[in-house]
Amino acid sequence: MPRISQGERPGIVFLLLNQDQWEIRNLEIDGGAAHPSEQMGGIHVQATIAGKVLNHIVVSDCIVRNIGGSVKLYESCVIWVGVPGWNDDNGLTTGFNDVRIENNRIYNSDRNGILVWTTASAGSRSEFQPGLIPSKNVVIRGNRLEDIGGDAILVLGSDRPLVEGNVVRRSCLKTGDPQYGRDYNCSSAAIWLHHCEKGIMQYNAVYDCKKQMFNNDGMAYDFDFNCNGNILQYNYSCNNEGGFLLIMNTATNNKARYNISENDQNHVLFCVGSSSEMNEVYNNTFYIDSGASYIVPNAWFVNNIFMADKQLS
Repeated sequence: MPRISQGERPGIVFLLLNQDQWEIRNLEIDGGAAHPSEQMGGIHVQATIAGKVLNHIVVSDCIVRNIGGSVKLYESCVIWVGVPGWNDDNGLTTGFNDVRIENNRIYNSDRNGILVWTTASAGSRSEFQPGLIPSKNVVIRGNRLEDIGGDAILVLGSDRPLVEGNVVRRSCLKTGDPQYGRDYNCSSAAIWLHHCEKGIMQYNAVYDCKKQMFNNDGMAYDFDFNCNGNILQYNYSCNNEGGFLLIMNTATNNKARYNISENDQNHVLFCVGSSSEMNEVYNNTFYIDSGASYIVPNAWFVNNIFMADKQLS
């Protein structure tokens, strides 16, 4: 594979700015030396022109390693397709269409692995704002991610995204660690949706997700703020310190079904909203034979199997 190394320099290895109709395949990218106080990136596609939708971005069959940037910056990310400043008061009315991130191998990177990041709201408001454009036809499939300092896969501000067949090992290794302080969003999870409509997360596997002291999450999967009508199905989760699933308040009408959770710890099901938001957890299997787990049950639970080999708290 053609190999590009960042060497000793900080920054983004491969950047496309306001460009579309690109397919990036079969590259090996090495971030080189770590720069823990700066933004680092592997392959980034950025949109900064209001009102313009970028079409057809494909990143596939690449190997990317050693992207050692700041754990405080979401833009410190291996593969990042997005709009800078998504939560800025001057958020751009722009988005993406036909994004495919497939069959990549990602190793040893901070903060994040794969993000598709579209403007969703302005200021502190959490709802999707009128006039902003969700990304469409987003597919993240068949990727392998290991040793990620924060979030492994995050899709924000998309309509009907598909996240399937990915494997994550050892994510959230650094976010929330006291050595980095608390002047940033310390919380992270392995695979999650935020401000998404009718998305699907399926056939994924997440192992050994860390939960540092100041990380409120640390679970395998998450329906975050303003997720509506999404589905989590046929996934596997094993030995994740923060648990299996987070469902945040303002998430509505989401379903978690036909999943297996093995030895997930802490808040194995952390449903913190209200049962009136009509989130459903049904036909799942939860098994634990070591450690301790508990449930925050503000959702509808039906026909799940809970198995424990010994008395747990």
